[in-house]
Amino acid sequence: MTTKERLIDELDDAPEELLEAVLSFVLAAKQTSHAAQTSDFSEPHAPHPVAANGLQAVLDLLDALPPLSPEELATMPHDGAENHDHYLYGAPKN
Repeated sequence: MTTKERLIDELDDAPEELLEAVLSFVLAAKQTSHAAQTSDFSEPHAPHPVAANGLQAVLDLLDALPPLSPEELATMPHDGAENHDHYLYGAPKN
């Protein structure tokens, strides 16, 4: 299964707010990528407004999540940054 197919499967069950945030992020990334490819880099540029809005949409979505309880936090791994491949893909821990 391709990445695109996996993403489409995940988006089928996603709430509307998440879909809006993902769409904003994708559009911003495309605009940023296109701007970087066509820019002459000789003059500084202000951030593209779509990119700022896309990032803000993702941050707003994260802010809307309920906080974790102390019990939930206690179950979280403390070595997640070091062993992220283990927790995401089952690779051996470092």
